[in-house]
Amino acid sequence: MVTRRGDASRRTNDRQDLDDERRARIEAEATSRRLAFVLGASQLLAKSLDLDETLGSLVRLAVPTLADLCIIDLVAPGGSLRRAAVAHADPTVASTARQTMMRYTPDPAGGHPVAEVLRTGHPVLVGDVSSELAEEPPVDSHHLSVVRELGVRSYMVVPLVARGSTIGTVMLESTSEERRFGPGDVALAEDVARSAALAIDTAQLMVEKDELVAEKEDALASARLALDRERAARRDAEMAELRLGVLAEASSVLSSALDPGVALNRLAHLVIHRLADWCAVDLLADDGRVRRVAVSSADPADLDLVGSLEVQTPREPTPGSPLDIVRHHEGPVLFRETRAEELASASHAPEGARPYRGPRLRSGVVVPLAGRVHLLGALTMAWAGSERHFDEGDLPMAADLGRRAGLALENARLYEEKRNAAETLQRALLPSEPPAVPGLTTAVRYVAATSGAEVGGDWYEVMTLADGRVGIAVGDAMGHGVEAAAVMGTVRNALRSHAWSGANPAEVVRKLDEFVSGAESAHLATVLYAAYDPSTQVLRWMNAGHPPPLLVGPGPVVQFLDGGHRTMLGLNVGGDDEGKITLPSGATLLLYTDGLIEERASSLDEGLDRLSKAAAAHSDAEPAELLDEILQPLLAHAQLEDDVAVLAARVDPS
Repeated sequence: MVTRRGDASRRTNDRQDLDDERRARIEAEATSRRLAFVLGASQLLAKSLDLDETLGSLVRLAVPTLADLCIIDLVAPGGSLRRAAVAHADPTVASTARQTMMRYTPDPAGGHPVAEVLRTGHPVLVGDVSSELAEEPPVDSHHLSVVRELGVRSYMVVPLVARGSTIGTVMLESTSEERRFGPGDVALAEDVARSAALAIDTAQLMVEKDELVAEKEDALASARLALDRERAARRDAEMAELRLGVLAEASSVLSSALDPGVALNRLAHLVIHRLADWCAVDLLADDGRVRRVAVSSADPADLDLVGSLEVQTPREPTPGSPLDIVRHHEGPVLFRETRAEELASASHAPEGARPYRGPRLRSGVVVPLAGRVHLLGALTMAWAGSERHFDEGDLPMAADLGRRAGLALENARLYEEKRNAAETLQRALLPSEPPAVPGLTTAVRYVAATSGAEVGGDWYEVMTLADGRVGIAVGDAMGHGVEAAAVMGTVRNALRSHAWSGANPAEVVRKLDEFVSGAESAHLATVLYAAYDPSTQVLRWMNAGHPPPLLVGPGPVVQFLDGGHRTMLGLNVGGDDEGKITLPSGATLLLYTDGLIEERASSLDEGLDRLSKAAAAHSDAEPAELLDEILQPLLAHAQLEDDVAVLAARVDPS
């Protein structure tokens, strides 16, 4: 039986369900509209990479949909604020509102709501300005005057956050009694601000990139095309990046090889596909004749022609040849359109132009390779198979490339002259073969560095002393070049003088230390000097800052000899306690400089371990063979950065 009370209760529940359903539907529709608005805002803000357009899109989104007044402040370099955009819904007061707001930019350290949001990273909401002012007047007096002047009824400030940093704020204000902001409005504004922050940050990065592009354009004097600004900037940026990359790589290529021919061949291959698809380098010899040292082409079909070009290049700089062209001009010479007839002048005979017609050279530039005083050669770059052409915008880059190549070529020649002088001095100071000495069979090796280092101060000595003993030494004068070689010769001669009289190793090294310390020019050096008595087979030694000697054999046994230590020569500090050992017949004493055991990629202990293993593996070999076997695996695959001097002395059977 259903009562009236039950019917009424069910009707109330039904109405309640309908109200709940209606509210849910309204909330769902509101959420849907909010999502659609946010998605539409994101799409609109992402349409442009221009900062002003992005800011304009943001204020148009906010006014009048979200607020009557929108103010955007951005953080400038140094932490100050820049008022970037202001918009008002009422056209009649928009100009006044903009002037009012643009007159004042909040202090980031002050009490303005914008400053609070910047400090905390959280939004600020004032739903009712009148009640807020009555309860707690704002700290910022100018903010209070603006609020009263514009008739603000409600406002909120949300942060613009990009890449983890607050880059600005969006302030939304309502001047209408009917619109008072609440938490839902703040949530919607934050959603829009997230998309806006990403778009503004991207636009600011584009502004920074465009400024960098403009600087590179000025530096490279690039030709600008009369196109749309954005397209032109992007094209110039790509070209500037390419040219800067080529110049940087060219510097690396030119400095990576000591042989000028190798370096210039690498340079010719570098410019292919990047700056040209045909390249040649001609050098001027001391007698005025021309030698073509490098030719490169992007077309494999031109490889045979490249060879014939090198053969048929004239030996004299004939009229119209690259060397003749640059002799009559101060900088690069541009050929917008190149005809084979022009190139024929580079050959003695008309048939000499045939190889030039093969590559179909269309446009070219000839660049002088100048040293500090004299013209050294010419670099010719050309476009052949492609439709590209050189223009005036390429000349600054070509000139820079020519200057770098010319200076690198001159430096390589000067370096070669200096190295030859040092090598000549070093060969004069160091005997290629050690003298025969009693009781020992000796061998020496000297290996020059393979990297860019100059000739070093490494040296060795084997001599018979006045009392019948044998003196052996290995040393290293710090530094490189002629000066190091000269120091090496001085120290070596001083050692011979002090050792000849029969002084013990400790006394010889002490006198060497005093000699080096008292020299007019401060130098440091290391030395290991040993005196061997063939009658007793006793070896005494003194080690001044040098790697330890290695005793090899008899048999596959090796031992680094400790003892007899003092500091390196030139410090005049250290003891006189010698090392002493009796050498067994058949044992080999190995003295060496640090270039044998030092590598950047490994520690000194690892270098010593490699040496001991290599020596043990060939302990039965004759001294000369032992040195060859030790050097081959240690140096064959390494970029040797320092010279190596090594001496082996085997004890003869008694």
